[in-house]
Amino acid sequence: SEALWQLLTAREIEFFVSQDWEVPDTLPTRVDVLGDFPLSLAVRNGHPLLADPAVASRFPVLVSAYGTKSGQLPVPLRYALPGGLHLFEDTTTLSRLTQGSDAIWMTSAFAIASELAAGALAEVPWPDDEVPSTFRVAMYSLERRSLSPSAIELRQAFRTHIRTLTRDR
Repeated sequence: SEALWQLLTAREIEFFVSQDWEVPDTLPTRVDVLGDFPLSLAVRNGHPLLADPAVASRFPVLVSAYGTKSGQLPVPLRYALPGGLHLFEDTTTLSRLTQGSDAIWMTSAFAIASELAAGALAEVPWPDDEVPSTFRVAMYSLERRSLSPSAIELRQAFRTHIRTLTRDR
């Protein structure tokens, strides 16, 4: 988000879409909320946690480094190996690591809808004493700059798609 913010303030991009985060006070910013994404735990099919969520083993927990708010992620501690989270910048790598290991990927079911539908990944329930949360996704643009017709259309398309994902869930 920080790199995208720099591009936005330099007027090299018109907008960006990201997890909700604190906006710097440098320029007036328009924040258009697109929707709330569920925070999900994904594993490969055949993962031990799918058969028994009470498995005593611990597993690596993987998250995307993009858009994370340090210290605000509800780590599934009962499942996690000591040593915390393992951050990656590439969702393709995260998907392949999760599909090929016993790692748990903390992501959103909305972000991996195609992998879930294809059966490549499955959701595992959150531990009973740990409440899964959601995170807000928004479109950021400069307040004093009108959005192009294409950006307005994309904003509406994002909102419609997120509503569809929410309804289908």
